[in-house]
Amino acid sequence: MYGFEKLIVWQKSMTFCEFVYKVTENFPKREIFGLTSQLRRASYSIPLNIAEGSASKSKKEFKYFLTIALRSQYECITLLKLSFRLNFLNDNDYSELFEKCDEVGRLLNGLIKSQYSRRQSVVGNQDTKDREPRTEDRQLKTEN
Repeated sequence: MYGFEKLIVWQKSMTFCEFVYKVTENFPKREIFGLTSQLRRASYSIPLNIAEGSASKSKKEFKYFLTIALRSQYECITLLKLSFRLNFLNDNDYSELFEKCDEVGRLLNGLIKSQYSRRQSVVGNQDTKDREPRTEDRQLKTEN
C-alpha cells in the first residue's frame, strides 16, 4: 500500500470520483465531450494530485499539489451546481455528490492547514453555511 492510500482525503476523493462516473453515465450523450468530460476530469484530478503530491520531497511542494487538488474540488462544486441547474442531476444525486465533494474540500483544507506553520496564511478559507446544497441552485439566475 502506498502512503497516500492511507490518507482519508484520498480515500474519500476516490469514492467521490467513482460516484461522479456512475452518475454522469445518465448525462445527455451530447455532453460526453462537454460537461460529462469536464466533471469527470475535475473529479479525478483531486486524488491524482493528492497522490502525486505525496511523493514530494518538501512540505512546500506537497502543499502545492494539495492546493491544485483543492482548486479541482472547487471546479467540481461549480460543475455540480451547473449540472443541477440544467436538470442533469436529480435532487438526491446532487445532494449526495455535493456532500461528498464538500467533505473532500474540508479534508483538503485541514491537510493544507496542517502543512503550514503558525505564521503562514491558509488557502481556501471556506464558510460551511455558504456551501450547503439548496434547491434554488437549480434556477438559472440572470442579472437585469
